[in-house]
Amino acid sequence: MSDAVCHCFTSFRLLWKFPVSTSEGDRGVTVDRRDFIVFTALKQKSSRAAAMSSTSKKYSSFVSEPMLNKSVRAVPGVGDTLGRRLETKQYSQATNMLGAYLQNGGSEEKFTQWMKDTCGANKSQAARSHQALSEWSNNNL
Repeated sequence: MSDAVCHCFTSFRLLWKFPVSTSEGDRGVTVDRRDFIVFTALKQKSSRAAAMSSTSKKYSSFVSEPMLNKSVRAVPGVGDTLGRRLETKQYSQATNMLGAYLQNGGSEEKFTQWMKDTCGANKSQAARSHQALSEWSNNNL
């Protein structure tokens, strides 16, 4: 089966095409139900792995490591521009931002508004930062 080419459609119809040399050209051979079930299980497993890998390296390392003396730019959702703005407002360390998160009671709405007011973050950036700080707090506090 290693020479087979797999075609998968969104309706999970599966067709394995084996190279067949005939005078009529290539033909396709439909796989039986057992192979379809195995393929579906593998596809679901790879979908879960893809969903888990959708978190960035920055996010993964932030939530899994102590903050120590990390820059505010290490917080997911905060890039160079937002980091510079936060630093001018005396939020140069990730721990300062964690303090703001805790002062807002962990509320996504309040924290998002704080980020908008403090550094001009958009909703997506603020949500990403909130999610990371929330997960870090759950893991470490």
